[in-house]
Amino acid sequence: MRIQRTGSGRLLVVAGSVGVLAATMVPPAAAEPGTATALASVGSMYAESPTIPGPAGPDVPSVGIDITTFEPAAPEPGDLLVIEGTVTNVTDAPLLNVQALLRHNLNPISSRADLGLVDTDPRLVWGSRPGHVFAEVTPSLPAGAAADFRLEVQLETACPPAVPGAPPCVQIQHPGVYVFGVDIREGNPNVPGARVDAGTTLSLLPWLMGTAERSVEVAMLWPVSGSPAVRPDGTLGDIDADAIVGPGGWLSALLDAPGDAPVTWVVNPDLLDTVGAIADSDESSAENWLTTFESTADDAAIWLLPFAVPDVAAFDTSEQARLAGTAVRLSTIAAQEFPTGTRTVAWPASTTALESELAAYRAAGVTTAVVPSDAVATRSGPWVDLPAGDSRISGLVVDTTLSSTIALADDDVAMRQRWLAATALAVLEPDADPAPLVVSPPLGWQPSYQAASRLIEVWTSVPWVEPVAVDQIGSQRTPGTLAPVDTSASGQDSPTADAAAELLARVGQYETLLAEPADGDDFSTAMVRAASAGWRADPDSGRAFIAAATREVGDLLSQVSVQVASTVTLSSNTGAFPVNVVNHLDFPVTVRLELESANPQRMAVEPVTAQRVEAGETEILRVTAEAVANGKVRVDLQLATVDGTPLGRATHTVVNATDYGVIGWFLIVGAGLLFVAGLALRTVRGKRRNGTPDSKGTQPSDHAPLERASR
Repeated sequence: MRIQRTGSGRLLVVAGSVGVLAATMVPPAAAEPGTATALASVGSMYAESPTIPGPAGPDVPSVGIDITTFEPAAPEPGDLLVIEGTVTNVTDAPLLNVQALLRHNLNPISSRADLGLVDTDPRLVWGSRPGHVFAEVTPSLPAGAAADFRLEVQLETACPPAVPGAPPCVQIQHPGVYVFGVDIREGNPNVPGARVDAGTTLSLLPWLMGTAERSVEVAMLWPVSGSPAVRPDGTLGDIDADAIVGPGGWLSALLDAPGDAPVTWVVNPDLLDTVGAIADSDESSAENWLTTFESTADDAAIWLLPFAVPDVAAFDTSEQARLAGTAVRLSTIAAQEFPTGTRTVAWPASTTALESELAAYRAAGVTTAVVPSDAVATRSGPWVDLPAGDSRISGLVVDTTLSSTIALADDDVAMRQRWLAATALAVLEPDADPAPLVVSPPLGWQPSYQAASRLIEVWTSVPWVEPVAVDQIGSQRTPGTLAPVDTSASGQDSPTADAAAELLARVGQYETLLAEPADGDDFSTAMVRAASAGWRADPDSGRAFIAAATREVGDLLSQVSVQVASTVTLSSNTGAFPVNVVNHLDFPVTVRLELESANPQRMAVEPVTAQRVEAGETEILRVTAEAVANGKVRVDLQLATVDGTPLGRATHTVVNATDYGVIGWFLIVGAGLLFVAGLALRTVRGKRRNGTPDSKGTQPSDHAPLERASR
């Protein structure tokens, strides 16, 4: 298979058993204090392991806590749980007598939905602190410095009698998922009230999973998508190619990390255009990426996204069908380069107007849509039949709870423990067989190779998870409904949608202007790129792209204009004056001319219906006006497309009506006759003065004297 670029040209172009838990604590052996080390930056140390205010401390944590070891990840009775990590002083003053203490909840998490409480309302689930399970970290932790800590605790279903020197023991009797964490305390113990909780971080511990007799099938979608990078003029935008397709680039990570894992690739064809444009700029890494992807696509399950993934829900209903149809058509063209059976699937970027977006895609011929589980009100499996306007569409439901763990992929411990907890609860649910789960990174995910590999590793290594491809989980659909949408929320939640809507209007105007459809899909490509959901993550670049595209369309529209004299004169009460329509485009256009008289009672003008103007030519239109009185009247002229959309700025002329009419012509003729008669009379009088006979009666007689005749 050889992938061709499709549009990079110019614009014209668990409910676990809840039992009574008992914890037996044995005082720990003395721990070695950690060594404090200075850090240049403390933010990155705990960005993925949220530190929250402790039970008795300031409202803002004074430390950052990063758990680097949580082993074993899913312990069994008799295992020694080791929690190691780093504590960082994020204040500008030293912290004294720093200690790390174990925290756990004696009650298991009751459902997968409650996992979110660890983030949204941790006080509801963080349990208590066994005061004798602790470790001394350091006597003093300077501002901005970090120190390591280590906690050890024996886990048993029934703790043995305490033995001097043995690690403390915690007794957990029933299978389930439990909250475990670390508190950091600091302050002078000799000063009353000085010792406070500097911060807390929580993790999750699956327990007794070895007794589980079931597993859950989990399928992984693997989206390969990003913001458009090809400019409206077809050139490559200002991007860091190495950061994309280089050895450490995020596209390289997405391509290399899955290995033989049964991921289902979901590819944005526009991204292939980006890589192609990079390859055209003599970047060998891009060419190597394309070659590797072509080889992968020959043997893998490939789904295609609508081209550039337009943010359909952010636009008016009238534009949704247009965007969806255009993006699907472009993806259908791209699908010809892939193995037979490749399908185009919708993947809405927002759920605020989900049904209307699904309807737009269904009308465009799409039969499958990827939807998050929190957008579906009722379902019993991963495939669900959803409403899509007047039709229905097959929805593949991505499990929101499990997928949310991927946001923690840069933190090995945090992501692994959350993943283990979410899948363990699915297995421990009382149903006979857990329904398969579908998981996916978010669209536009740009991971490091370590993060992408970590996700694949945890997916394929958990004992109670069976990794499968999407086509292995069956396709039987169950009836489903969409969850209620908050009507107060706006569907226009894209930061670039307003500007893109203006561009779409101009593109529509240009397409209507053309007398014949333009060759190619360059306009379509630029239009869906401008509406891309990828701009949500990079709105500034989106606005720049849209502005460039809007300027180019505006330049094209300005090539068709109207010309008229500043003043014209009518020689009668009804007459016509010329108006030039100039077409500098390389394509024929069809226009109409709207006219408006400033004084319709004095002068009426007739609009000019659709007129074709050939490429590079000027068409002279005759505008008819009728005056009922003489004088000057301003007439405004607006060139428009055949649907009446104004084209360019309006211009005007002043029509001077002389208003002679019939009476005027009588006066002119009468005046002419009088003029002729006057000339004749003057001639006769002149002859008399010169003695010239003026009639027969005055001619001289033959018998008259000669002198008489000559007088």
